[in-house]
Amino acid sequence: MSSNPQSFIETKATEKAAMPSNWNDRISYVYVPYCSKVTIFQDGGFGGNAITLTTGVHNLPNYRLWGSTSWNDAISSYRILRDASKSGC
Repeated sequence: MSSNPQSFIETKATEKAAMPSNWNDRISYVYVPYCSKVTIFQDGGFGGNAITLTTGVHNLPNYRLWGSTSWNDAISSYRILRDASKSGC
């Protein structure tokens, strides 16, 4: 684990079919702001296993990808969408 954690922020609805090489399979936490939802994908091009996360901070080691393997360091693409189901969005 790095002693100098890094982060990146997306402030609008967006999608990335391929993570930048310095982020591919290196994400451990996802923060999803109110009025948003994020779908993360195991593979590039929005492929492989996927999970949708809603508002909050998500510690990916706590989310099971399969068996005992977690989503920690397993994201290769993602989509961020507006969550119209939330009040005031």
